[in-house]
Amino acid sequence: YTVVAKGTVRWKEAGPYVVAYVQLDSGIDNVDGPRILSNIVGDNAPNVSIGSLVCSVVDRSDDAHRVILRFALA
Repeated sequence: YTVVAKGTVRWKEAGPYVVAYVQLDSGIDNVDGPRILSNIVGDNAPNVSIGSLVCSVVDRSDDAHRVILRFALA
């Protein structure tokens, strides 16, 4: 993970924010699921650390056809 202090271009007002690889659970004992790059959101997002448990958050844009999968600390 990394904490981005200040975004650029269209996200220049969006700092600080957290970008992280999230290891998903496969649902099978001792088998990791896929790993995805996403954001950690919420007021306590900067407190993230490797191994933190997270839960999914689905953000919908004004366009009903676009959703963004993000995560928050559990």
